[in-house]
Amino acid sequence: MGRVAELGSLGGLGTFVVLQMSKYTDYRNVPWLRKSGTNSMFLLLHAITFGLLPLLVITCLVLVTGDIYYNKADSNGTLKVWSKANKVVAFLLLLPPLIIIGVVVATIAGL
Repeated sequence: MGRVAELGSLGGLGTFVVLQMSKYTDYRNVPWLRKSGTNSMFLLLHAITFGLLPLLVITCLVLVTGDIYYNKADSNGTLKVWSKANKVVAFLLLLPPLIIIGVVVATIAGL
């Protein structure tokens, strides 16, 4: 993954450079934590253990900080990323454990 620089102009006010992160084109270059297979396994283990393994939290943090990549390229040659629907499902799966933790903490605190 590299940076793409674009030079822009503000008329008489000067010039500026815009840096954009380019997407991956080779799945082997994607960090293991940003691979779809890794995060799909995290979701599966979360579901199988009824949330006892907090791996879903990792997936949600990865989603908040960037994309998760499939091992499949789109028409531009860049790797496809998880859709917004995938992101919504991951966060919805995180809600029940967070509610349970909240209830337990509130019970312990006597609220």
